[in-house]
Amino acid sequence: MVEEIKSCTFLCISRGVCMKYRRWLVVIYILITALIFCSCNKNSDYVEPVLKELSQASWNGRQVGTDGNIKAGEYLTNLLKNLGYETFIEESYYHTYSQYITDSEALPTFKIIYESGNIEELEPGIDFIINRGGSSFSIKGELSKAWDEGEKTEIILSSESIKSQDIHQSCKLLLVKNDNFRVASNAYRLNLPYNMIDISPEVYNKLSEAENVQIEAEYQPNNKNGTASNIIGVLKGKSSEKALVLSAHFDGVASFGKLAMTCAYDNATGTAALMEVARQLAERAKKRPFALDIIVCFFNGEEAALEGSKAFTQILNTKYEKDKVYNINIDCVGGKNCGPLAMKPFDEMSNLLYEAMTKHLQEWNIPIKKDGLYPSSDHANLASNGIPVLVIGENDVFNLAHRASDKIENINISEIKNICDALVDFIVKNDGNTFYNSNAGTDLSPAEWDEIRQKAELLTKDMELDFNELFVFEFKNQLFCKSGYRPLRSEEELKKYYPDAQLPDFSNVNILKDYTIDTIDISNDNYEFVNYYWGKETGKVELDLKMDKTRNARLIYSSGNKAVEINMHPSPMVVIDPEYSEKELTGDYEGYRIFIGDYDGKPEGFGYYDNAKKQYFYVYFYTREPITVDGNTGYRITTAFLDEEQVYEFIDSFDFKNKGESYFRAIYGR
Repeated sequence: MVEEIKSCTFLCISRGVCMKYRRWLVVIYILITALIFCSCNKNSDYVEPVLKELSQASWNGRQVGTDGNIKAGEYLTNLLKNLGYETFIEESYYHTYSQYITDSEALPTFKIIYESGNIEELEPGIDFIINRGGSSFSIKGELSKAWDEGEKTEIILSSESIKSQDIHQSCKLLLVKNDNFRVASNAYRLNLPYNMIDISPEVYNKLSEAENVQIEAEYQPNNKNGTASNIIGVLKGKSSEKALVLSAHFDGVASFGKLAMTCAYDNATGTAALMEVARQLAERAKKRPFALDIIVCFFNGEEAALEGSKAFTQILNTKYEKDKVYNINIDCVGGKNCGPLAMKPFDEMSNLLYEAMTKHLQEWNIPIKKDGLYPSSDHANLASNGIPVLVIGENDVFNLAHRASDKIENINISEIKNICDALVDFIVKNDGNTFYNSNAGTDLSPAEWDEIRQKAELLTKDMELDFNELFVFEFKNQLFCKSGYRPLRSEEELKKYYPDAQLPDFSNVNILKDYTIDTIDISNDNYEFVNYYWGKETGKVELDLKMDKTRNARLIYSSGNKAVEINMHPSPMVVIDPEYSEKELTGDYEGYRIFIGDYDGKPEGFGYYDNAKKQYFYVYFYTREPITVDGNTGYRITTAFLDEEQVYEFIDSFDFKNKGESYFRAIYGR
């Protein structure tokens, strides 16, 4: 389009148009060209072109050890080089490592020999499929359709997978009905005592109905030990002490007979997304370098036991301290009907990164499923190195991955672009933060914690921390915080921090007639946001408390040494003290439970579960006797319930079944 406008414009100029109009034509040409250039530049992302290039049929899924895999590596290397990324390992973008290579071309033969003598040869990818990670075999024998656990038989037909321990060691081949073939990863040999072939429902029905059938099957792959290469580039930051590792695997699984694979979803999508993120970061770095190194890793061998990322992790150990690096791995995004992004912290070390990314994606209105389970991917190897990791991948990944439907037409490209933009925004906003969780797995002695507390007191001795304030400090190369959090003592104080909240109206609760509010204990997820400040700054931090982040409230009313404790939770994540057993009530009291102290058999309290509204109430009645132990003051708690009948009086008085929603609305402001 630009070239056409160029030729048209200069043609007009060359034909002797008067000078007055010639100037205007030149100006118009410049404006049009600039507009077209800006428009092209805005839309010149890498998502679609990279996705199409990697998904071409001739590259046959890019399985490690194939020509398609090698060509994909060359293509990615050229893109990184053109974007201005430096080599990470010596003078090459290639990181070559040892890799077990499975034969992508070898196919089994599978024949049914009927009683009549007729022989039917089945079609790979249509009638049956096997895991290429399996070993060689050659089997011929009679098919057993009815067998008992432990029965001696060589070839077994089954409608479902069977636990290996239930099959006699004489079994050499298991034929399993499969309604939807899925090409397995080409990892190491299966550790099964027998070989397994998945067969279509049609073949299963055929074998079930036929009598005196023999099976002849053979598979002779040329598997071998070899080498493969990751593709790695780096944008050098202002400081190379810290690093962000961005990763995606570019290998896939090869076609199996008539089951053609392009692996567009798994994982050309993640590779294309990573390349687009790399492009945007390179553009930003030209204006202002990032605070840390940004390492872009296109891992190989993910479908072959994660060998590429395993080899890379060993190198990472030699270049960065584990508390100064984190990883975001992209694996399978933009699949149609593959659900939201599965978001779950991989381990305790990754909690801070998970919390920050979850909040960020929600701000971008990108659908996520908290605690969604994502299968293992390359981030697992980096996590084993003790660094924070996070995977960006969809919850229902196997709706497309490893299936014949894994085609580019089942990819939502605009969705991938949105994820790319959100990730770039996250990286820019968190530049310099490595999300290292210094408290993860911390096993400090009481003496060490005392030392930390003394340090906190020394630093804050002239500082009054309010209810919603924290003091974040560094001590012995770790970050800790002292909180101003404390129980609130009045409704006025409650409204100071939560204007929409109020104490529930217990005026008609006879039990509380002579009681006054003693403690308002609000647990708020905003306190977890201290994670956001770790690694970014130290000092006094004020938290922006929000009622919608409140996760539970504890109200204590007291009269003399007696106390009634009311717990209200908006989620089922409630753990009852293991010293209690529970007695479920029925009839008019259905939904209520009485907690019984296992050590004395006395009622300790009761609970009411409103599952429909996701509201949970717990009430305890006890006496508090002030005591001092080793210079520390506290209470000796003793249950105050006389018997079970008194628990029923409490239940009738509070009437959570009918009044619980109003109590809940008051304290939670919603």
